[in-house]
Amino acid sequence: MLNWVDVVGYQYEFVHTGVLRALLDDDRYGVAIAQELTGSAAIAEVVSVAAQGHAGGRPGTRADLVAVLHMTDGSQQMLAVETKTDSAASRRQMEGTAGEDHFACLLAVGLTSLQLSDLRPGAWGSETWTVSDLSDWARVLRACGPLDPPLDAYVERVERELRDHDDARAAALVADTGASDRSRTGQALSDWAWMSAISEAVAEAGAGSFWCLKLISGPVMYWHDSAASIPGGGHLYLDFMIENGVRRLVLKGGDVPVNMRKAVWDAGVAGVGREATRSRGRPAAGRTGSFKIAAIDLIDMPIEKIVETAVRFRGRLPVIAASVAHG
Repeated sequence: MLNWVDVVGYQYEFVHTGVLRALLDDDRYGVAIAQELTGSAAIAEVVSVAAQGHAGGRPGTRADLVAVLHMTDGSQQMLAVETKTDSAASRRQMEGTAGEDHFACLLAVGLTSLQLSDLRPGAWGSETWTVSDLSDWARVLRACGPLDPPLDAYVERVERELRDHDDARAAALVADTGASDRSRTGQALSDWAWMSAISEAVAEAGAGSFWCLKLISGPVMYWHDSAASIPGGGHLYLDFMIENGVRRLVLKGGDVPVNMRKAVWDAGVAGVGREATRSRGRPAAGRTGSFKIAAIDLIDMPIEKIVETAVRFRGRLPVIAASVAHG
């Protein structure tokens, strides 16, 4: 039977924000859900809930949902929720979502749930917000018990989305690059599940976190902890990229002075040797911005091998950076 969430569109963030608003505004569920989203057991009452509000964050910033909370010590605080389905979230956005005395939460219920590497608390140690991904949200909804129609249909649809994500993650772990025929987002889900599996394995290895973004060519993960400074200016760094369906680990130069770009490219190509395929040509003279130097194709490579290769490759970047000729 067709689910109303699919009729309206699961991809629309207002659908999920609206359900959250209804649950927070219900005396049966509001306090428990607010406690789950914030990680605080000191919430005694949800006083009010509204869409599109300001919670003391960056001037001009409006959260998708704002709730006024009564705390057990008698004080009042606000909860600001930013809802994301498939669009990109950013640290800057979350940093400005709520004031320092209030709660901020990122609720990620679609592809964004697979793009949270550097957004999770503890990623950099300075996060002032909480994150609820698709798995967390499904668990919160289950804890409510049977819900009245039409919310029960919404829960069923979230559970189906979670099953698709779980299937895509399982496929990624065995280097299956194919798209699910029944998933809402098709190949994009397969690609981001692969990216997510890598970022989690890298984090488990203590090797850092990633900024996730989508370019015209495909998904990209910038490896924060890969940057190696070049004497004289700029740095080398690594991206995981999917370009036209091809999955790669890419060595790039960034913030390199114009007069050093050719030397950095030459040093990079010499430093990677035969392990990577060099880019088609040297960076154009007079241009600015990042540029590709070389790449390793990761097709059919299991996640453990990818992480091992990436960490080893990252270890060579300081040596390559130091070898850049100046003249």
